[in-house]
Amino acid sequence: MRVSECSRAVATAVCVLVTFVTFGGCSSGGTASKSTTGTTSYSVQLPTVTVAAGQERYVCYTRTLDADLAVDRFDYAAKSYVHHIFFSRTLQPEPDGVSECDVLFRTTWIPLFVAGNGSAHLAYPQGAATLLPKGTQIVVQLHLLNASSGPQDVNVDIEMRRSTEKNPVAVGLYAFGTQRISLAPNAASSISYECTTRQDIQSFTMLAHMHRLGTKMTLEVADGSGAYHEVFRRDPYDFNNQFLDPAPLQIAKGTKTRITCTYDNTTNAAVTYGESTNNEMCFLATFVTGQQGPTGCIEGPNAGDAGTGTDASACTPTANAMGVGAGCTAGGNECPSGLQCSADLSSSSGPGFCLKIGCTTASECGAGATCCAPPQGGGIKVCLPTACAPASCPAN
Repeated sequence: MRVSECSRAVATAVCVLVTFVTFGGCSSGGTASKSTTGTTSYSVQLPTVTVAAGQERYVCYTRTLDADLAVDRFDYAAKSYVHHIFFSRTLQPEPDGVSECDVLFRTTWIPLFVAGNGSAHLAYPQGAATLLPKGTQIVVQLHLLNASSGPQDVNVDIEMRRSTEKNPVAVGLYAFGTQRISLAPNAASSISYECTTRQDIQSFTMLAHMHRLGTKMTLEVADGSGAYHEVFRRDPYDFNNQFLDPAPLQIAKGTKTRITCTYDNTTNAAVTYGESTNNEMCFLATFVTGQQGPTGCIEGPNAGDAGTGTDASACTPTANAMGVGAGCTAGGNECPSGLQCSADLSSSSGPGFCLKIGCTTASECGAGATCCAPPQGGGIKVCLPTACAPASCPAN
Protein backbone atom coordinates (compact mmCIF):
# COMPACT_ATOMS: atom_id res chain seq x y z
CA MET A 1 0.00 0.00 0.00
CA ARG A 2 1.30 3.41 -0.89
CA VAL A 3 1.25 6.07 1.80
CA SER A 4 0.14 8.75 -0.66
CA GLU A 5 -2.82 6.57 -1.67
CA CYS A 6 -3.74 6.10 1.96
CA SER A 7 -3.64 9.83 2.63
CA ARG A 8 -5.77 10.59 -0.38
CA ALA A 9 -8.36 8.08 0.77
CA VAL A 10 -8.46 9.75 4.20
CA ALA A 11 -9.46 13.01 2.59
CA THR A 12 -11.89 11.73 -0.02
CA ALA A 13 -13.72 9.43 2.38
CA VAL A 14 -15.00 12.44 4.27
CA CYS A 15 -15.64 14.71 1.29
CA VAL A 16 -19.33 13.92 1.06
CA LEU A 17 -21.36 17.09 0.56
CA VAL A 18 -21.55 20.50 -1.12
CA THR A 19 -20.81 24.26 -1.15
CA PHE A 20 -23.11 27.26 -1.40
CA VAL A 21 -22.91 30.97 -2.34
CA THR A 22 -23.33 33.33 0.62
CA PHE A 23 -25.37 36.48 1.18
CA GLY A 24 -25.53 39.19 3.84
CA GLY A 25 -23.74 39.78 7.16
CA CYS A 26 -24.02 38.55 10.75
CA SER A 27 -26.54 39.86 13.24
CA SER A 28 -25.34 41.67 16.33
CA GLY A 29 -27.94 39.80 18.37
CA GLY A 30 -25.79 37.11 19.99
CA THR A 31 -22.06 36.54 19.84
CA ALA A 32 -21.70 33.10 21.43
CA SER A 33 -23.71 29.92 21.61
CA LYS A 34 -25.58 28.83 24.68
CA SER A 35 -25.26 25.21 25.68
CA THR A 36 -27.15 23.45 28.42
CA THR A 37 -25.95 20.25 30.00
CA GLY A 38 -28.30 17.84 31.70
CA THR A 39 -28.17 14.26 32.85
CA THR A 40 -29.70 12.96 29.63
CA SER A 41 -29.15 15.69 27.03
CA TYR A 42 -26.77 18.27 25.66
CA SER A 43 -28.42 21.18 23.88
CA VAL A 44 -26.65 23.75 21.71
CA GLN A 45 -28.38 27.04 20.92
CA LEU A 46 -26.84 29.03 18.11
CA PRO A 47 -26.59 32.84 18.22
CA THR A 48 -29.49 34.81 16.78
CA VAL A 49 -29.08 35.46 13.07
CA THR A 50 -31.02 38.12 11.15
CA VAL A 51 -32.07 37.56 7.55
CA ALA A 52 -33.13 40.60 5.52
CA ALA A 53 -36.44 40.61 3.64
CA GLY A 54 -36.32 38.61 0.43
CA GLN A 55 -32.77 37.41 1.13
CA GLU A 56 -30.97 34.18 1.98
CA ARG A 57 -27.85 33.57 4.04
CA TYR A 58 -25.34 30.78 4.53
CA VAL A 59 -23.92 30.88 8.04
CA CYS A 60 -21.46 28.65 9.90
CA TYR A 61 -21.07 28.42 13.64
CA THR A 62 -18.08 26.59 15.18
CA ARG A 63 -17.46 25.87 18.84
CA THR A 64 -15.10 23.69 20.88
CA LEU A 65 -16.47 21.23 23.42
CA ASP A 66 -15.22 21.84 26.96
CA ALA A 67 -16.00 18.29 28.16
CA ASP A 68 -16.24 14.76 26.81
CA LEU A 69 -19.57 13.98 25.17
CA ALA A 70 -21.09 10.69 24.01
CA VAL A 71 -24.37 10.99 22.09
CA ASP A 72 -26.78 8.49 20.56
CA ARG A 73 -29.56 10.71 19.20
CA PHE A 74 -29.96 14.08 17.46
CA ASP A 75 -33.19 16.11 17.38
CA TYR A 76 -34.13 19.35 15.65
CA ALA A 77 -37.49 21.09 15.88
CA ALA A 78 -38.36 22.99 12.70
CA LYS A 79 -37.86 26.75 12.74
CA SER A 80 -39.24 29.27 10.28
CA TYR A 81 -36.85 30.55 7.60
CA VAL A 82 -34.42 27.61 8.05
CA HIS A 83 -33.94 25.78 4.74
CA HIS A 84 -31.43 23.23 6.01
CA ILE A 85 -28.89 22.40 8.73
CA PHE A 86 -25.67 20.40 8.41
CA PHE A 87 -24.04 19.47 11.71
CA SER A 88 -20.46 18.11 11.64
CA ARG A 89 -17.27 17.70 13.61
CA THR A 90 -13.96 19.03 12.34
CA LEU A 91 -10.72 17.17 11.70
CA GLN A 92 -8.59 20.31 11.82
CA PRO A 93 -8.83 23.43 14.04
CA GLU A 94 -10.93 26.35 12.82
CA PRO A 95 -11.77 29.71 14.42
CA ASP A 96 -14.65 29.45 16.89
CA GLY A 97 -17.71 31.63 16.39
CA VAL A 98 -20.10 32.77 13.67
CA SER A 99 -19.09 33.44 10.08
CA GLU A 100 -20.54 33.70 6.62
CA CYS A 101 -19.46 30.51 4.84
CA ASP A 102 -19.57 29.53 1.21
CA VAL A 103 -19.29 25.83 1.91
CA LEU A 104 -21.85 23.38 3.16
CA PHE A 105 -19.18 20.79 3.80
CA ARG A 106 -15.39 20.83 3.78
CA THR A 107 -13.06 17.86 3.32
CA THR A 108 -12.06 18.40 6.96
CA TRP A 109 -15.63 18.01 8.28
CA ILE A 110 -17.30 14.71 9.20
CA PRO A 111 -21.12 14.83 9.08
CA LEU A 112 -23.05 13.98 12.23
CA PHE A 113 -26.61 15.14 11.49
CA VAL A 114 -28.64 16.72 8.68
CA ALA A 115 -32.03 18.46 8.73
CA GLY A 116 -34.10 20.02 5.95
CA ASN A 117 -36.88 22.57 6.26
CA GLY A 118 -38.80 20.43 8.74
CA SER A 119 -38.21 18.71 12.06
CA ALA A 120 -35.65 15.90 11.97
CA HIS A 121 -34.42 13.12 14.25
CA LEU A 122 -31.58 10.61 14.09
CA ALA A 123 -31.46 7.75 16.60
CA TYR A 124 -28.56 5.29 16.73
CA PRO A 125 -28.98 1.54 17.17
CA GLN A 126 -29.09 0.40 20.79
CA GLY A 127 -25.67 0.40 22.40
CA ALA A 128 -24.05 2.66 19.78
CA ALA A 129 -22.82 6.22 20.28
CA THR A 130 -20.66 8.92 18.74
CA LEU A 131 -17.78 9.82 21.05
CA LEU A 132 -16.80 13.50 21.01
CA PRO A 133 -13.83 14.05 23.35
CA LYS A 134 -13.14 17.32 25.12
CA GLY A 135 -11.56 19.73 22.64
CA THR A 136 -13.57 18.43 19.67
CA GLN A 137 -14.85 21.20 17.41
CA ILE A 138 -18.40 21.02 16.13
CA VAL A 139 -19.66 23.13 13.26
CA VAL A 140 -23.22 23.92 12.22
CA GLN A 141 -23.89 25.21 8.70
CA LEU A 142 -27.22 26.95 8.15
CA HIS A 143 -29.02 27.91 4.96
CA LEU A 144 -31.54 30.61 5.86
CA LEU A 145 -34.22 31.84 3.45
CA ASN A 146 -36.57 34.77 4.15
CA ALA A 147 -39.33 35.23 1.59
CA SER A 148 -41.28 37.63 3.83
CA SER A 149 -41.53 41.42 3.48
CA GLY A 150 -39.53 42.21 6.63
CA PRO A 151 -36.30 41.17 8.37
CA GLN A 152 -36.48 38.03 10.50
CA ASP A 153 -34.47 36.85 13.52
CA VAL A 154 -33.72 33.14 13.57
CA ASN A 155 -32.71 30.97 16.56
CA VAL A 156 -31.72 27.33 16.13
CA ASP A 157 -31.39 24.62 18.77
CA ILE A 158 -29.92 21.14 18.27
CA GLU A 159 -30.60 18.61 21.00
CA MET A 160 -28.27 15.67 21.52
CA ARG A 161 -29.15 12.79 23.79
CA ARG A 162 -26.32 11.60 26.01
CA SER A 163 -25.47 7.93 25.80
CA THR A 164 -25.76 6.03 29.07
CA GLU A 165 -23.67 3.10 27.79
CA LYS A 166 -20.44 2.53 29.72
CA ASN A 167 -18.70 1.08 26.66
CA PRO A 168 -20.76 2.13 23.64
CA VAL A 169 -20.20 0.71 20.17
CA ALA A 170 -18.49 3.36 18.05
CA VAL A 171 -20.20 5.02 15.08
CA GLY A 172 -18.15 5.94 12.02
CA LEU A 173 -18.55 6.91 8.39
CA TYR A 174 -18.09 4.63 5.38
CA ALA A 175 -18.40 6.40 2.03
CA PHE A 176 -18.78 5.18 -1.53
CA GLY A 177 -17.93 7.54 -4.36
CA THR A 178 -15.61 8.97 -6.95
CA GLN A 179 -13.78 12.20 -7.66
CA ARG A 180 -13.23 11.26 -11.28
CA ILE A 181 -16.00 13.40 -12.76
CA SER A 182 -16.08 15.01 -16.20
CA LEU A 183 -19.48 15.99 -17.59
CA ALA A 184 -19.88 17.12 -21.19
CA PRO A 185 -21.84 20.36 -21.74
CA ASN A 186 -25.56 20.21 -22.63
CA ALA A 187 -25.76 16.46 -22.09
CA ALA A 188 -27.01 13.82 -19.68
CA SER A 189 -24.44 11.30 -18.48
CA SER A 190 -23.62 8.76 -15.76
CA ILE A 191 -20.41 7.77 -13.98
CA SER A 192 -19.73 4.59 -12.02
CA TYR A 193 -17.03 3.30 -9.71
CA GLU A 194 -16.52 -0.33 -8.70
CA CYS A 195 -14.74 -1.19 -5.47
CA THR A 196 -14.31 -4.24 -3.24
CA THR A 197 -14.99 -3.64 0.45
CA ARG A 198 -12.17 -4.44 2.86
CA GLN A 199 -14.31 -4.69 5.99
CA ASP A 200 -17.78 -5.73 7.08
CA ILE A 201 -20.21 -2.80 6.83
CA GLN A 202 -23.09 -2.47 9.28
CA SER A 203 -24.86 0.69 8.14
CA PHE A 204 -28.02 2.12 9.71
CA THR A 205 -28.38 5.48 7.90
CA MET A 206 -27.34 6.84 4.51
CA LEU A 207 -26.80 10.28 3.00
CA ALA A 208 -26.71 10.64 -0.79
CA HIS A 209 -24.86 13.67 -2.11
CA MET A 210 -24.35 15.29 -5.47
CA HIS A 211 -24.65 18.92 -6.54
CA ARG A 212 -27.23 20.76 -8.62
CA LEU A 213 -26.80 18.70 -11.81
CA GLY A 214 -27.33 15.34 -10.08
CA THR A 215 -30.54 13.49 -10.97
CA LYS A 216 -30.12 9.92 -9.67
CA MET A 217 -27.82 7.75 -7.52
CA THR A 218 -27.69 3.99 -7.04
CA LEU A 219 -25.52 1.55 -5.08
CA GLU A 220 -25.24 -2.09 -6.17
CA VAL A 221 -23.52 -5.13 -4.67
CA ALA A 222 -22.39 -8.24 -6.52
CA ASP A 223 -23.36 -11.78 -5.63
CA GLY A 224 -21.16 -14.86 -5.87
CA SER A 225 -21.64 -15.06 -9.63
CA GLY A 226 -20.57 -11.45 -10.12
CA ALA A 227 -24.06 -10.19 -10.97
CA TYR A 228 -24.97 -6.84 -9.46
CA HIS A 229 -28.09 -6.21 -7.37
CA GLU A 230 -29.33 -2.77 -6.37
CA VAL A 231 -29.41 -2.06 -2.62
CA PHE A 232 -29.93 1.72 -2.62
CA ARG A 233 -31.61 4.20 -4.98
CA ARG A 234 -32.26 7.94 -4.78
CA ASP A 235 -34.39 8.73 -7.83
CA PRO A 236 -35.02 11.51 -8.37
CA TYR A 237 -32.15 13.12 -6.53
CA ASP A 238 -33.00 16.66 -5.39
CA PHE A 239 -30.14 18.95 -4.38
CA ASN A 240 -32.58 21.13 -2.43
CA ASN A 241 -33.93 18.18 -0.44
CA GLN A 242 -30.97 16.28 0.98
CA PHE A 243 -31.84 14.11 3.94
CA LEU A 244 -30.69 11.20 6.08
CA ASP A 245 -32.25 7.93 4.96
CA PRO A 246 -32.68 5.43 7.85
CA ALA A 247 -32.10 2.42 5.59
CA PRO A 248 -30.15 -0.45 7.24
CA LEU A 249 -27.58 -2.13 5.01
CA GLN A 250 -25.12 -4.97 5.62
CA ILE A 251 -22.27 -5.64 3.22
CA ALA A 252 -19.74 -8.38 3.90
CA LYS A 253 -16.00 -7.84 3.64
CA GLY A 254 -14.75 -8.70 0.16
CA THR A 255 -17.99 -7.75 -1.61
CA LYS A 256 -17.74 -5.97 -4.94
CA THR A 257 -19.78 -2.76 -5.02
CA ARG A 258 -20.72 -0.25 -7.70
CA ILE A 259 -21.94 3.30 -7.18
CA THR A 260 -23.50 5.15 -10.12
CA CYS A 261 -24.31 8.85 -10.28
CA THR A 262 -26.42 10.34 -13.08
CA TYR A 263 -26.37 14.00 -14.12
CA ASP A 264 -28.03 16.39 -16.53
CA ASN A 265 -25.50 19.08 -17.43
CA THR A 266 -27.71 21.87 -18.74
CA THR A 267 -24.81 24.32 -18.86
CA ASN A 268 -22.67 25.27 -21.87
CA ALA A 269 -19.46 24.24 -20.11
CA ALA A 270 -17.85 20.97 -19.08
CA VAL A 271 -18.22 20.28 -15.34
CA THR A 272 -15.67 18.48 -13.17
CA TYR A 273 -15.32 17.44 -9.52
CA GLY A 274 -15.10 20.16 -6.84
CA GLU A 275 -16.61 21.66 -3.68
CA SER A 276 -18.26 24.57 -5.50
CA THR A 277 -21.87 24.21 -6.61
CA ASN A 278 -20.53 24.98 -10.10
CA ASN A 279 -18.71 21.64 -9.85
CA GLU A 280 -20.07 18.19 -9.03
CA MET A 281 -19.69 15.34 -6.54
CA CYS A 282 -20.72 11.69 -6.28
CA PHE A 283 -20.80 10.34 -2.71
CA LEU A 284 -22.96 8.04 -0.64
CA ALA A 285 -22.08 8.36 3.04
CA THR A 286 -23.22 5.52 5.27
CA PHE A 287 -23.27 5.77 9.05
CA VAL A 288 -21.89 2.51 10.41
CA THR A 289 -21.46 0.85 13.78
CA GLY A 290 -18.28 -0.78 15.01
CA GLN A 291 -15.96 1.73 13.31
CA GLN A 292 -14.25 4.92 14.44
CA GLY A 293 -13.64 7.75 12.01
CA PRO A 294 -14.03 7.81 8.22
CA THR A 295 -13.06 5.29 5.56
CA GLY A 296 -14.61 3.94 2.39
CA CYS A 297 -14.51 2.92 -1.27
CA ILE A 298 -13.41 6.20 -2.85
CA GLU A 299 -11.85 6.74 -6.27
CA GLY A 300 -9.33 9.56 -6.55
CA PRO A 301 -9.41 12.23 -9.27
CA ASN A 302 -6.65 10.87 -11.52
CA ALA A 303 -5.71 7.44 -12.79
CA GLY A 304 -2.13 7.85 -11.57
CA ASP A 305 -2.64 9.80 -8.38
CA ALA A 306 -1.69 6.82 -6.21
CA GLY A 307 1.58 6.25 -7.99
CA THR A 308 3.87 8.53 -5.98
CA GLY A 309 5.27 8.42 -2.50
CA THR A 310 6.67 5.68 -0.33
CA ASP A 311 5.45 2.11 -0.47
CA ALA A 312 4.41 1.13 3.07
CA SER A 313 5.82 -2.34 2.54
CA ALA A 314 9.25 -0.77 2.00
CA CYS A 315 9.24 1.32 5.18
CA THR A 316 9.67 0.01 8.71
CA PRO A 317 7.52 2.11 11.04
CA THR A 318 7.99 1.77 14.78
CA ALA A 319 5.11 2.38 17.15
CA ASN A 320 5.56 5.41 19.39
CA ALA A 321 3.89 5.98 22.75
CA MET A 322 0.72 7.26 21.03
CA GLY A 323 0.51 4.20 18.82
CA VAL A 324 1.36 6.01 15.57
CA GLY A 325 3.33 3.55 13.44
CA ALA A 326 2.01 0.40 15.11
CA GLY A 327 1.29 -2.43 12.71
CA CYS A 328 -2.35 -3.18 11.89
CA THR A 329 -4.59 -4.94 9.39
CA ALA A 330 -7.77 -3.93 7.56
CA GLY A 331 -10.79 -4.43 9.79
CA GLY A 332 -8.62 -5.62 12.66
CA ASN A 333 -9.36 -2.71 15.04
CA GLU A 334 -5.82 -2.93 16.46
CA CYS A 335 -5.15 0.83 16.60
CA PRO A 336 -5.63 2.83 19.83
CA SER A 337 -8.68 5.06 20.18
CA GLY A 338 -8.39 8.13 17.97
CA LEU A 339 -6.13 6.44 15.40
CA GLN A 340 -6.92 4.81 12.07
CA CYS A 341 -5.29 1.86 10.31
CA SER A 342 -3.85 2.88 6.94
CA ALA A 343 -5.01 -0.47 5.54
CA ASP A 344 -8.62 0.59 6.21
CA LEU A 345 -8.11 3.71 4.12
CA SER A 346 -6.77 2.12 0.95
CA SER A 347 -7.98 -0.34 -1.63
CA SER A 348 -4.51 -1.92 -1.77
CA SER A 349 -3.81 -5.24 -0.10
CA GLY A 350 -1.35 -5.94 2.67
CA PRO A 351 -0.76 -4.80 6.26
CA GLY A 352 -0.77 -1.18 7.33
CA PHE A 353 0.16 1.05 10.23
CA CYS A 354 -1.71 3.25 12.68
CA LEU A 355 -2.02 6.98 11.88
CA LYS A 356 -3.93 9.96 13.21
CA ILE A 357 -6.24 12.06 11.04
CA GLY A 358 -6.00 15.76 11.88
CA CYS A 359 -3.00 17.54 13.41
CA THR A 360 -1.37 20.96 13.45
CA THR A 361 2.27 20.29 14.31
CA ALA A 362 4.55 17.27 14.63
CA SER A 363 4.55 17.67 18.43
CA GLU A 364 0.98 16.30 18.42
CA CYS A 365 2.15 13.11 16.69
CA GLY A 366 4.75 11.85 19.16
CA ALA A 367 8.32 10.68 18.70
CA GLY A 368 9.31 9.32 15.30
CA ALA A 369 6.24 10.75 13.57
CA THR A 370 5.48 13.85 11.53
CA CYS A 371 2.41 15.97 10.77
CA CYS A 372 2.02 16.54 7.06
CA ALA A 373 -0.58 17.31 4.40
CA PRO A 374 -0.24 15.01 1.37
CA PRO A 375 -0.97 16.84 -1.91
CA GLN A 376 -3.79 14.39 -2.65
CA GLY A 377 -5.40 14.97 0.75
CA GLY A 378 -7.23 18.22 0.10
CA GLY A 379 -5.30 19.99 2.86
CA ILE A 380 -6.01 17.45 5.61
CA LYS A 381 -2.97 16.93 7.83
CA VAL A 382 -2.23 13.49 9.26
CA CYS A 383 0.26 12.05 11.74
CA LEU A 384 2.45 9.54 9.91
CA PRO A 385 5.57 7.62 10.94
CA THR A 386 8.49 9.69 9.68
CA ALA A 387 9.95 6.62 7.93
CA CYS A 388 6.78 6.22 5.86
CA ALA A 389 5.94 9.84 4.99
CA PRO A 390 6.16 10.46 1.22
CA ALA A 391 8.70 13.01 0.04
CA SER A 392 5.89 15.09 -1.48
CA CYS A 393 4.16 15.48 1.89
CA PRO A 394 4.97 18.90 3.43
CA ALA A 395 5.90 18.31 7.06
CA ASN A 396 5.49 20.43 10.19
